[in-house]
Amino acid sequence: MFLALKILGGLILLVLLLMVVIMVTTLKVRVYIIFTQSHREMNIKFSIWKNLIQFKYNMPLEDEKVEDRFDKVERIRRKYSVKEQIDLLINTYSQTHTSIKRFLKDVKISYINVHLSIGTSNAALTGISGGLLYGVEGLLENLLEQFTTVLSKPIFVLSPNFNHTTFECESIIRFSISVRKLCLIGLKIARALLKSGKLQKAKKKTNMHIKEASS
Repeated sequence: MFLALKILGGLILLVLLLMVVIMVTTLKVRVYIIFTQSHREMNIKFSIWKNLIQFKYNMPLEDEKVEDRFDKVERIRRKYSVKEQIDLLINTYSQTHTSIKRFLKDVKISYINVHLSIGTSNAALTGISGGLLYGVEGLLENLLEQFTTVLSKPIFVLSPNFNHTTFECESIIRFSISVRKLCLIGLKIARALLKSGKLQKAKKKTNMHIKEASS
């Protein structure tokens, strides 16, 4: 009996300690994207406690491997109709949009550096494309400032190539978020998804009964 109480007390203490760690831990994320003729890859690094614990994920951006990933997503998506997917997303977002906005505002973006090289082999068209990209960059910067916390002004460098057709990109993005807030928003979205899924199934059954009754 005494041993069981000691084990239970140890488990409770461990859970409390884990909760305290989650409360004070900040997750830092670094995203590096390189897209050139010879190298296409995205690297994501997650770290906590000043890089004491790290996790790295590499995602190749070659056409064949990207197609394989989309095929896997497509197989999952086919289980639901387009209307069902849209209804599920709308219902989930309607339940969590306030929490999502608060969460995004807590995302602290410390560094953004984007270097683009574009060319269409036509000087006039390349110039127009560059102007459009600068407009998109300004729009994205305004959206980031509105919905997140931007700590330093993003760096955007555009290098036009007037002689060759090309599109190359090298980007680094660093941001951080509280692990506690990340866990909370994850739980809220998961709960909203489950609730929306149950409502969708109930609606589908009701419609089937109505069709059977009318036929």
